[in-house]
Amino acid sequence: MSNGVFYAYIHNIRDDNTARVVITFASRAVADEWWRSISGIGYNIKRITPQFYTHDTDRANVLYFFVDAPFKSIAEQFRGRMFLTLQNDRGGRGIDIIPPRSVGDYVSGSLFDPWATRICIGFTIHPVDTSVPPTERTHFQIMANNMPRGTVMISTDPITIHIDEKHMVHVDADSAYLVTEKQRYDFNFGSLLSGVLVSTGGVLTYTKVDTSSNELWELV
Repeated sequence: MSNGVFYAYIHNIRDDNTARVVITFASRAVADEWWRSISGIGYNIKRITPQFYTHDTDRANVLYFFVDAPFKSIAEQFRGRMFLTLQNDRGGRGIDIIPPRSVGDYVSGSLFDPWATRICIGFTIHPVDTSVPPTERTHFQIMANNMPRGTVMISTDPITIHIDEKHMVHVDADSAYLVTEKQRYDFNFGSLLSGVLVSTGGVLTYTKVDTSSNELWELV
């Protein structure tokens, strides 16, 4: 997942000047984990984009995430991994402007352009015995297994990578080359972004070993 701190605004839908909050997450991965957890408890908290949320303070005020009863069941797992800053209202506090950042929305069922840090990643649909050359850019559909379309994916999710309606990305058992298949192969979303692909002899292979050759995926 993305490195470095990650920021998001939260707007109070009840008025235009109170309970406006910036959350500072330890990473993008923590932000998506937080959303997965908080979306499961309700209270009319909504995710508009990866960096913009709304809350309804008549139901629950996210500013008090670590102290109020509505959040008690999930809050402790995020202590030390995020903090909240109250923004400007009529009491005179200033407004924090979060740094601009190009952010992909990791939503199950979306199409992604995956880029490696050193090569672009592409697939050509061939029979199963044909390996995948890292030479062209290709759209992929990434699906979180056994979850509704539209779910925000987190690092622990098992996923399937689709090329089209009939073909999926598969790992050849003998060579570890990435190939196209009509049967499902389960990847881990977190490890996919953190470096399980290696460029070897002009083709992409899959490895669970961290090496200097590993290719980090950037999904945009």
